[in-house]
Amino acid sequence: QIAQLREALESMQKKKTERVWLKHQSSGELDDGKLLDGLAGEKLVFRRRGEAQDSFKDPNKQNSEE
Repeated sequence: QIAQLREALESMQKKKTERVWLKHQSSGELDDGKLLDGLAGEKLVFRRRGEAQDSFKDPNKQNSEE
């Protein structure tokens, strides 16, 4: 059981620093899905690899702007 918990923890830590495609960039590799947007004049038609940003926020955390 301890080994399974260690494996799960290691997996979660690796996912935390997983690199993903950052879309809507002004430089990098041409994003095939944005070709038509580029022809229409869109400038953010590139993508690059980078660190994943947190897509979920802590609901208990208060915004400093409020």
